Amino acid sequence: MTYYDISGVCIQRSRKALLIPPPQRLELQKSPYVGAGAHSQYELDMRRKAEILKYDKGGDKVNRLTKAEQFAQLANGSSQRRNYSNQLLQGIIDGVLSCETLNSGVPTMSSSCDIPGPEFEIVLDPTVPLYNYVTNTDAYSLLPVEDTRQYITYIQTDVLVSSIAPPNELFLLYIDNKIEKPLTTFQFTVPFTISTYPSTYPSSIVYLNPYVYAYYNSTLIATNDKNSLFVKGVSPLMKTVPAVTVTYTKTSSGFFTGVLRVDGLSLYTSPGYVLDIKVIFDLAFNLGITWQVICNPAGSAGLQITGY
Repeated sequence: MTYYDISGVCIQRSRKALLIPPPQRLELQKSPYVGAGAHSQYELDMRRKAEILKYDKGGDKVNRLTKAEQFAQLANGSSQRRNYSNQLLQGIIDGVLSCETLNSGVPTMSSSCDIPGPEFEIVLDPTVPLYNYVTNTDAYSLLPVEDTRQYITYIQTDVLVSSIAPPNELFLLYIDNKIEKPLTTFQFTVPFTISTYPSTYPSSIVYLNPYVYAYYNSTLIATNDKNSLFVKGVSPLMKTVPAVTVTYTKTSSGFFTGVLRVDGLSLYTSPGYVLDIKVIFDLAFNLGITWQVICNPAGSAGLQITGY
């Protein structure tokens, strides 16, 4: 029996899970029963009832008249339609208002709307929200929104970086099906901050030299660590060496801000790959001063990446 090692596939699936965006959610209408401006059950039911009854359900009755009835209307002149204002005025004079007059805000008795049972007053109050009123205007598509990105990144804020092996994970790079080439070269920038303790400005910085590593699972693909200072005995698959530079300035006592820039990071980009981009800051101050590097600090410009 042959056994296959699927640990690499499991690692890729777990890494990809961090990059899957949550599905779109339907935002439901806020309940008018609670909170500021809450309305009673009676008010909401009345608004919904008035909204339904204000439409003339017998408006097409003329289409169901017989020829004799239509001739009788022509003979006595009753087929001439009255405009809305005359209808409302006549209803007020006669003391009988039809349901169509609800649009005017005039209270109407339930008997005028052919509602059986004890009479009650119906009024259309536009200040009461129309809640649980089913319409045919809301259509929600089940089709997914097309994502045209060739690659997707995932990076956390305030990534603590040290000069102690193994390298610290900086961000994930997921290669999507839209990728155009099997070999893509990336350029990215990430802001960082440096703090020292004690909080004093060192007379000089001995060196500030970051090393970047690109991994597929445990396989090192590319790095600028040509001498294997922090990753011993592992040769990268890609023989090209990315150019890594940093710029930084002192902003306060014992505090620096800067930008890490990586150019020419060539990677194999087959669809479905999840690559880990890691970094180590090989940095030292004068004796007696400890330091800390935070990449992608909260509130900064964040990761900027392009592929070509």
